[in-house]
Amino acid sequence: MVLPPGGTVPFRLLAGLGYRRRLEQMDRLGVVIEVGPMPRKPRGIIVRSFVHITAKGNRGVPLYHRDSDYRFFLSCLRDYAARDAVRVHAFCLLGNHFHLLVEATDTPVSKMMHTLLHRYAQYVNRIHRYWGHLFGDRFWARVCTEEYDVLSVLRYVHLNPLRAGLVRKLELYPWSSHRIYLGITGLPWVATTILQSFHADRNRAVAAYAEFVADGARFCAHRGQDGHVTKARSLGSGN
Repeated sequence: MVLPPGGTVPFRLLAGLGYRRRLEQMDRLGVVIEVGPMPRKPRGIIVRSFVHITAKGNRGVPLYHRDSDYRFFLSCLRDYAARDAVRVHAFCLLGNHFHLLVEATDTPVSKMMHTLLHRYAQYVNRIHRYWGHLFGDRFWARVCTEEYDVLSVLRYVHLNPLRAGLVRKLELYPWSSHRIYLGITGLPWVATTILQSFHADRNRAVAAYAEFVADGARFCAHRGQDGHVTKARSLGSGN
């Protein structure tokens, strides 16, 4: 099923479409963790799409040094996403990189990313007395074209703290939207409409989502892999 472009996507329930069975089959084959088809050739502009984005620190340097750094980055993400009509569906901030799952509308997602990375680099250089480029390369972006692809990226983004050994339980990691999906905490600017793909009832959707993520954690532990291997395009300037 190809996702309709742009705006709020009215996800249909996976169970009714047979996606739950398909996802289970893909897990056993080790496919769902590898997230979707090969990307198309770069076109330079990404609009009206779900997009997985990541960026890393220059030469692996830390992007965040204290809690206030994480909070400032999230406040910038909130403000610039609102400015450019980008819906944030998931985030995970780690030591030297971050992951986002966003939904771009008519404004190219690169506009938000240029401003976000530049503003945060300025902040870090000023507060921590750094100089030069904070981000090591252009940001990495990959368009998600199908519903199971979006769900796989959502799970991959939220599994990162566990795979990195930062926590023993994902719900203990504070700099990820996983806790928002579980209802432990809330940020009004983070959209959780993807939960509708699991069940129409909110409580049952949260339970199904939690099991979906737990399945991914068990699968990665069994296979001994990081769980996400694709090529992607690099877009925009990091600083």
